[in-house]
Parts: sequence; structure tokens; C-alpha cells
Amino acid sequence: MRKNKTKRGIMLFAVLLFGAVWIPGIRGNASAYLDQIEQETIEVDVQEDGSAILTYDLDWRVLDSTSEGALSWVKIGIPNEYAEELTALSDSIDEISYYGDGGDYVRLDLDREYEEGEVVDLKFSIHQHCLYEENADEYLYEFTPGWFDDIPVDELTIRWEYDENTVSDMQKASEAAYQVVFRDLHPGEKVRVRVVYPKSDFLFQDEYEKSADSSSGWFVVFVVLVVVCGPAAYAFLLYARKNSGKPKDHYERNRGMGSVYVGSGRHHSHSSGCACACACACACAGGGRAGCSRKNFFHMRMKKNRMPKR
Repeated sequence: MRKNKTKRGIMLFAVLLFGAVWIPGIRGNASAYLDQIEQETIEVDVQEDGSAILTYDLDWRVLDSTSEGALSWVKIGIPNEYAEELTALSDSIDEISYYGDGGDYVRLDLDREYEEGEVVDLKFSIHQHCLYEENADEYLYEFTPGWFDDIPVDELTIRWEYDENTVSDMQKASEAAYQVVFRDLHPGEKVRVRVVYPKSDFLFQDEYEKSADSSSGWFVVFVVLVVVCGPAAYAFLLYARKNSGKPKDHYERNRGMGSVYVGSGRHHSHSSGCACACACACACAGGGRAGCSRKNFFHMRMKKNRMPKR
């Protein structure tokens, strides 16, 4: 009898222990997201040369500012380093800049720290080059917007300016634009759209080659070291630059996407200040709230002056 009571006591203890350990965990998983994208709109306006003005508009809700601190800056993956005219379009962005640590990003420093329950509107635009793949009879754009491994997206809208005689897998929402809306995207879920411009009607020549990853910083360091420290410092600088190891795609003109994936990061005011960049097949480094976005979402590369043929 005593043995039965002992067994029942052990079983009861095990059940209570299971509940204490697993039930909070299950509950936590349901609301484990630190952030939520309530809506994201990406507008694509292809220019005369085949480059494009990309306008991003995100409503980013902070769900948890305790675990990793308040939201203070973010980085958003962009197609490649051939970007110019980075422009902040919302008051929440204090500063916008190219960020080339481990990939190609736009870095958005916010006007203040955002706490749990707050929604920050992030709107910016870039003039992006190196976008299309040139085939025998057409220019092909394949666009995979950035996705987030750890953040759900309630609604994603892609709006692409319409040009006559183009073909797309998106629907024409009006005479002015193709459009598609995706809802309830889970963390890590990806989408893709295609637009084809026939060479019989368009001539793209996007030959822009100035990288947003400016080498001016290297030049300043080079001058200082050569003048102050002499040839030994110069040799060390060359060695360090050669072995810096930042992952970059190697592009061929008009041949399409590269293969490297990078993280779109969520950063906080706490002291560790870690940023996260990742290959999507691997675990992200650091403790930032980071998702993954394709480094070259577009089939790309360059040519200048798009002019409809008569």
C-alpha cells in the first residue's frame, strides 16, 4: 500500500514538474517573437536605364524591449552594393547610410529608442543598380523581397510600375502598376515575383559601377600610415585588406543573382551592441534580432539608358 502511494506521489510530482517546465515553454513559443512587421510595402519604379528606385515602407511593432533592449537601429538587406541616393522618408529615421559589414545593407539609425508596444514607421528609398538579367530577347527581373527568420509579416505588398508590353506574374492593379499582396507570412517564408521587359520595346544600358561601399576610408588610413609609419605599415595595410574576408558576391555583367544571403538586423540599446549577419542555411551570429534577406534579390547587372524603341 505504501509502495502504491509512493508511486502515485512520484507520478504526481513528475506531472507537476512537466507542467512547470513545458507548459510555460509552449506558451512562450506562441508569443516568443520579439518583433512583428504589421505591414511592408515595396514599390519598384524602373528607370530609363534599367536601374530602379526602390521605396520601402514598414510598420515595425516592438513586442519585447526587455530581453534585448529597446529598438535603436536596424539594418535592411539590399540587392547589392551598387546603390545611391539613400533617402530617409519618415521622421523616425535620424540617419540613413550604406552598411557593408558582412553583406550589403541600408542602416537606419532611429530618432529615439522604441519600447514594447510601440510601432515605428520606417520608410526610405534607394536608387538601385545592377538589377536585371539580360537574355537574348528580354531583360528579366526576379525579385525576392527580404524575409525575416524570426519575425512574422502580417502583410507584404509589392507594387511594380507598369510599362506597356511588359509581362509579369503579378496582376495589374491599375493602368499604372502591377501589384501582389501576401498575408500572414511566417518567419523565414519567402515570395518571388517576375517581370520581363522585351528587347523589341526596351533598351537598357545601366553601366553604373560606383560602389556604395566607399573606399575613401581605406584611402585616409593609407595616407596616414604611409606618412607616419612608413613602408612597414603600408605592407601591413595591404595584407589586412587582402585578408579582410568580408563575404561578397562576384558579379558578371548582366548574368543574374549572386549566391550570398545576408541578415536584416534588429538592434538595441543594451551594452553588447551585437549585430547579426547570417547565411540562411546557418545560425545567425550575435544576439541581434535578425532575419534573412537575399543579398541580390533581383537578377541583376548593369546597362545605362532605357529607351523604348520606336
